[in-house]
Parts: sequence; structure tokens; C-alpha cells
Amino acid sequence: MTELTPNPQPHSQARAFRRQETRRLLGWVRHGESALVVGVSGVGKSNLFLHLLDPATQAAELGEQAADTVIARVNLHFAPDFSDRTLYSLILGALEGLADEAHPALAGVDRARLAELHDRLLDAGDDTLRIQRAARQAIGLVLAGPQRRLALLFDQFDELYRDASPRLFVNLRGLREAFKYRLAFVFFTRDVLDNLAAPDPARDELQELVANQTLGLVAGDRADAEGLLARIAARRGQSPMDLVVDRLFAVTGGHAGLLRAAYLSSEGEDGLRALVRSEAAVDELAQALLAVPAVERECRQIWRGLPLDEQSYLAALAEDGAPEPSSNAPLANLRLKGLVVENGPPHVLAPILAGYISRQPAVWGDELIYDEARRAVVVKGHSIPLTALQGRLFGLLWQQRGQIVEHEALFVAGWPDDKDVYRDQSLKTEISRLRGKIEPEPKNPRYITTVLGGGYRLIASPPPTS
Repeated sequence: MTELTPNPQPHSQARAFRRQETRRLLGWVRHGESALVVGVSGVGKSNLFLHLLDPATQAAELGEQAADTVIARVNLHFAPDFSDRTLYSLILGALEGLADEAHPALAGVDRARLAELHDRLLDAGDDTLRIQRAARQAIGLVLAGPQRRLALLFDQFDELYRDASPRLFVNLRGLREAFKYRLAFVFFTRDVLDNLAAPDPARDELQELVANQTLGLVAGDRADAEGLLARIAARRGQSPMDLVVDRLFAVTGGHAGLLRAAYLSSEGEDGLRALVRSEAAVDELAQALLAVPAVERECRQIWRGLPLDEQSYLAALAEDGAPEPSSNAPLANLRLKGLVVENGPPHVLAPILAGYISRQPAVWGDELIYDEARRAVVVKGHSIPLTALQGRLFGLLWQQRGQIVEHEALFVAGWPDDKDVYRDQSLKTEISRLRGKIEPEPKNPRYITTVLGGGYRLIASPPPTS
């Protein structure tokens, strides 16, 4: 297994950037507490992540303790799988990278010994005990100084939490207990942990670590919006007018991804540029921006990352309806994510997002639904979780429901990186397993039907059986 690239050079933000969130997170790190950061697509998790890695930010918020605090990025985007070996290799690779960069808190660490322990871990194969021993010794080496603290920031933790073996979470909890209050984990996700995977004792133990330290990363305020647009404009040799900032902040709610897409779109098209600078109603501006593919794509990413109950709640708000009292369960999560704001009656964060939501078909009352965020098929109200492979296959069938999906398209969706799988048999096996999970009679399928010589078709609303 090859070593993977650790921490990139962080990009400095203004000192005031996400000041409240930064202080809370680094305050938890200072006291050795683990935390969870939940933020929807495009809200700015990556910028906050890099801000926390910036030595200037650490010095400002941690003071003298910054010299004894190691904050390392564990980028799960590079993980080929979610085994103990892969995760601990990413952790040790990040620590080696910081040692190579002469991090002040690692000045006395034996770099050669750290590399040796990483090699032992990589050579351990599937021997979990050897892997854990090497990882624990390496972290013990980093924490050898009496005042030293280590915080591991896990980027894109969603898939690992959903798919990893429960044993991995037990091991993470055990690692933290071995270095209690000197080792902290900060997990960055798009959703609350309960929405990502069904509970089990191992995951419950990990949740206990962050239960009282969960931060919802909401859209920024006007100052954050002005700073973001100023940086984008500067790269184009421009300077945004206050009127433009005010108008785009109003229509996007300050959501970073929407702001960026709306500004770049409006500056690239004369009609939109004029509309942004006019006195047209915000709703009119929202509808015009939704016709731009980049803006629509940002809305779609937010929407598709939400489970069905949260989509249903937002749809009711977008239509100016009052959700039924029994449907208030998703409200806490939507508040945490900043998608429902309550300066006055509860409403959707941004007019542009509300406009997008109002265009979406209401599928939550149908007999069969795909809850993409939870990676589960809901059949007559019963939620059935899928594996990662099954999710890729069913996701394609769902996107093209009612249409024939050819074998080749399904194979590419299911096994994008594996050219050696025996295609026909592998696909048949997985379709059979899918049917076994969701079909009332798997041998007489109602939902996933076979098209002879063509492929498969998903029938989401089949006719009632006699």
C-alpha cells in the first residue's frame, strides 16, 4: 500500500473568518474533547478545515498552548477502503508530513522511528493487533512530551461511518481512551451520525464522544459573504459593489456555494448582471438564477444530501405550508444544518433554495422511494439499508426509473474501477441480492424487472397485485 499525501499547505483566511465556530472547535481541542462538525454541501466545511490547520489561527486561539498542539488532517478522500490499516496509515502519514514540515510541537520526535512504525503498520497485512500496536506506538511517540496534545481532523467522514466495520470504531474509541484528554478527534460530515448508519454498540460509543460537542456549520453572515465575494472578485481583477453583496446575500442566505455560483453567473451574463443591480424582487432574481446550470447544481447537491423526512419538511415550508405536528422530528436537524431559519416564522434559508425545492416532485408518499442520503430504499414506509455497491446500482436505476438501464451502464456504476470482475455473473448476483431485500416476492419481482436482451427497469409505482 502506498503512502498518501498528508496535510496540504493551509490557505490563510481573515482573522474574523468563522470566528465563533473556530473558537468553539479549538476550545474543545484545548481541553482534549472530540467533536462533530455537520455542514451541508457547499456551506464551507473545506475552508473552515483549512482555517483550523493554519498556524496563525492556532496561535491566535490557543495562545501558548499552540506550541504543544499538533493538529493533523486525515483526508478520507484518499482512502481506497475503510480498513484499520488504511485509516491508521492515513493518520501516520499526516503526522510524518507535519514532522517533515518541522512542526514546532514535533521538534523532539524521532522522525526515523515514526517512519519505521508506519512501515511496520503497512507490512502487517490483515493482522489487526499488529496494526493497532504500531499505530498506538506511533501516536505515543508524538505525545511523548508532557504537555503535548494531538487533534486529528477527519475530512469526509460520512462514508467511513456508514461502511466501516464496527470494530474500527471500537478501536478508535480505545485509542482515544489510551491518551485521554491529550488525543481528540474532530469529524466533518454532511449529516448527523444517526442519519448515516443504523445504530450499533460500536457506533454508539463513538457518538458518545461527540454528543455534547456537535457544531452545525450554518451559512455565513454578511461579513463572511463580503469577504468571500471580495476574494473571488480579486482573482478576476474586480471589486464587488455593496449593492451586489446585499442582493446576493439576500437571495442565497449567505450559503458559500450558492454565493459563489450566483456571483460568477451574474458577472458572466449581462442580463443577470443588470438584474442583480436592479430593484427587482428577490424572488424574481432567484428564479432567474435558477435557470443557470451552476446555480441549479449547487441547489441539487444540497437537496440530494438530505434524507426524505427533511426534504418533505422543507418542501412544506417552501410552499408556505405548515408541516404537520407529527413531522417536526426533522426540524432539529434542519436547524443544526442552518437550512431552516427562524428570524420570524420558520422558513427555508434562501429564496433561491426555496425556489428549487418548490420545483421538485413530491415522492415521499409513493410506495417505493430511494432515500439517497441514508442510502436506503423505503418500501411502503419500511426503510431498508443498502450496501455501498447496492446503493450505486439502485441509485442509477432510481435516476432512470421507468427506463431500461443497460447492463454496461450498471456495471460501470457498480464497479467503476474494477475491470476484472466477471461482469454478467457479478451483476446478476447483486441484482438478486437487491431483489431479496426489497421485493415482496424476489422470484416474481414487482420493482426491479428484467428486460430480455436489454437490461433492467425500475418500476417505482407498480400496479397493485390482485
